[in-house]
Amino acid sequence: MHYFLCDLVLDIFQNGIEAGASLLVLSIEEKENSSGERIFGFSVKDNGKGMDEKELQKALDPFYTDGIKHPGRKIGLGLPFLVQTAEVSGGSWEINSGEDGTEVKAWFSLECIDTPPIGDIEGLFRSALLFKDDIEIVLRYNGNLL
Repeated sequence: MHYFLCDLVLDIFQNGIEAGASLLVLSIEEKENSSGERIFGFSVKDNGKGMDEKELQKALDPFYTDGIKHPGRKIGLGLPFLVQTAEVSGGSWEINSGEDGTEVKAWFSLECIDTPPIGDIEGLFRSALLFKDDIEIVLRYNGNLL
């Protein structure tokens, strides 16, 4: 499992780059929900190659890897860790993917003892900007464009 939620977000962001995206939109929110519970949420949307339903099911399997992105690896854990972390922390997740790209969303309760610390959001944004200079990157924090 990831030590910080920001590490998990960065893994999902990197998936978009590896999917050949030319545009990535990263949105992060910290707020109280309608029940007064403090939550952390993120969305990563890309215009990469996307996944069909069969590929998405494989990507959610922790014991599957295509062997292309990371030759020699026998497992792929980014999305399975996202699902596990969201579910054990009283949160939720959603993945929508198609020919026009993929969007991954997740919410985590900051009041659940099983939720990892958020981590360094500023460092996350700096890291996102350093990946590749031929990709358009849009960053939002609490609805504000950065």
